[in-house]
Amino acid sequence: MNRQIFLLAFFIFLGPFGGNTVLSMLHRLTLEFRTDMVVMSLSLTLFMIPFAALQLVSGALSDLWDRRKTLITGLIVFIVGHLMCALSPSIHFFLAGRVIQGLGFAFVNPVALAIIGDRVPASGRGRVMGWMGSMNTLGIATGPLLGGVLAETNWRLAFLLLALMGAFGLAIFFFSKVGETGGKVEKLPLGYLLRGAAGNRGVLTVSLSGFFVFFSYIIVLTTLSPYLAAPPFRLSDSQIGMVISCPGLAGILLSPFAGWTADRIGRASTSALGLTAVALVFVTLEMATNWVAMAALFFVLGGVMAFGGPGS
Repeated sequence: MNRQIFLLAFFIFLGPFGGNTVLSMLHRLTLEFRTDMVVMSLSLTLFMIPFAALQLVSGALSDLWDRRKTLITGLIVFIVGHLMCALSPSIHFFLAGRVIQGLGFAFVNPVALAIIGDRVPASGRGRVMGWMGSMNTLGIATGPLLGGVLAETNWRLAFLLLALMGAFGLAIFFFSKVGETGGKVEKLPLGYLLRGAAGNRGVLTVSLSGFFVFFSYIIVLTTLSPYLAAPPFRLSDSQIGMVISCPGLAGILLSPFAGWTADRIGRASTSALGLTAVALVFVTLEMATNWVAMAALFFVLGGVMAFGGPGS
């Protein structure tokens, strides 16, 4: 059981790790592809749109098809997307690779969480989801660091490494028994499953609140990289990666505690407290007058976002 959870946690980590790699190298990629920051910022949007949209159906499809087959397919697509980015001859090919990455991970993340939900009793689910939150924020924290460090040598190395990591996880998963049901599972029509989720008021509330928080968070991160690279800061790629990694570092430390809190006081209460704190930190971000203050506020932001996640 523990080994299975560890493997699934690796998949939870892999998506934000790959998705956030570009954050600290946006200005370098702008120079590489001879484009502007507006076009280059699409690399974030074009990852997130297919990832968000296809999650609406990927979990339901795993109920109908098979959790293992769905996750394996998603991993293969995810790996292909990173290889496309690593070998990109143009900005259009690079952006297409980002779309493929988001599409693939949409069939990895929710299915991995569904397998965990199948295995873990409801009484301990908050604690386990807290650890999954730590792995998610570990990816958020280390992705920009990887991108910043490798971009100073060759930015393509970051995407090659991510493809290799995905292939490594795929090989282990393929020869494991993780996700096997051990018996027949009732298969309901896809439309029925989707209508059930769409009609669940709790699901809609959590989804909308998560959308607004993450939308604001991505806007801040997208503008932060060129802001810190320009005068008067003139930070290097690796330094920018360190600043952007601060929320992830805080999340790593606090996500397990957030999961424990959710089990104790309730998921709804924990989520409400976390999301309120997130809004307050967003308001104070504009008060930062130097990069040290910005890094400190980002660290706090990552800490309170951990409570908005497991509580959900």
